[in-house]
Amino acid sequence: MKIALSIRRVAAFTLVEVALALAIIGFALVAIIGSLPFGLNVQRENREETIIVQDANFFIDAIRNGARGLDDLTNYVDAITNYVTGHTIVNGATSVVSSVHAYTYANGWLNGVQNSEYRIRNGERIVGLLSTPRLILPKNSTPIPSSFTSNYVVAYIRSISGPAIEKSPQTNAIIRDLAFRYKLIPEVNQFNDWNLGWVNFNETGLATNEIVIRSNSWRMAQSKQANLNEIRLLFRWPIDAKGNAGNQRQVFRSMVSGNLVLTNVGGRSAMNIWLMQSSTYTPTEP
Repeated sequence: MKIALSIRRVAAFTLVEVALALAIIGFALVAIIGSLPFGLNVQRENREETIIVQDANFFIDAIRNGARGLDDLTNYVDAITNYVTGHTIVNGATSVVSSVHAYTYANGWLNGVQNSEYRIRNGERIVGLLSTPRLILPKNSTPIPSSFTSNYVVAYIRSISGPAIEKSPQTNAIIRDLAFRYKLIPEVNQFNDWNLGWVNFNETGLATNEIVIRSNSWRMAQSKQANLNEIRLLFRWPIDAKGNAGNQRQVFRSMVSGNLVLTNVGGRSAMNIWLMQSSTYTPTEP
């Protein structure tokens, strides 16, 4: 008696095929994992740029309107420093006197001398310091003014926009240190302090580009915009533990019609703040 045996063939992967499949999967995973940090960095940079745009609009509006009631800014502005340089020209020689004024919520320093009377304890002082004009020139100055003062204001700020966990009343030091911070360098330029040298076309040796620049200044002067100001906000970020700014930067500019008025806080000249007063126009009575 003969018994017939049937042999079935079973399909399967060989070890070589399995090894090739694992190699392909491993190669793909390496590429995917390698691209994750790039994607996360792009997402972080987009989030930071969005925060900067929102905060820039806030500060421009605050400076434009001379805001006085934004006391919540004390929760976000860590420090403001003003590097003041006075220039005096006598017989063609220029003498320079520099001083540094630093302000925090807890204290103030006037050229290195501590004085708690000058701390930034409310929003009016913060906005007033951020509105400090870049150059203070004497009125109706000659082509070469005999003296002028330059101000370089730097503010260290924790973002106003962003995750709510970073915001006040958060008191956890670790979370506050990890919050997104940036350096704000405001410049307010007044167009009413005209130097006659800016519109002097009779000066010898003027280059073509200098003539164009002075012609633009002449047109601005002829427009009689004595109350016109330019606001320029430079943002630099991120801020490391030592207070140094990273490579990211963004500049915002705006023209403001109003009078920049000097306000003396408490009768102390070193705490001078500048607030913008918006121009109002009323029709002439018939």
